[in-house]
Amino acid sequence: MLCSALLETSGLSYRPMADSTGAGGCELKNVVRVTQVDDTRFSAPFLATCPLALGIAEFEHRYVQPAAREVFGERVMRIEHVGSYACRNGIIKRTLR
Repeated sequence: MLCSALLETSGLSYRPMADSTGAGGCELKNVVRVTQVDDTRFSAPFLATCPLALGIAEFEHRYVQPAAREVFGERVMRIEHVGSYACRNGIIKRTLR
């Protein structure tokens, strides 16, 4: 799979996770648990699909670090986040009844 091959060179520290079904019947397929990109840590590990994980790495490389160097003269060392996954299947199913 091309996405998996790209993850290998993305600078991300990640671990593939087993497919599972969460509360509300939401399926988690082909996800990875991401902990950092290069030497920039995230406030907590998070789950992401391969395309999302690659997008985060690209955003960090292309936008976050250059802006931090330009504005503050140094790299960002930690990124705070509030999560990456929200199951909506249960809410949508109850609402449609």
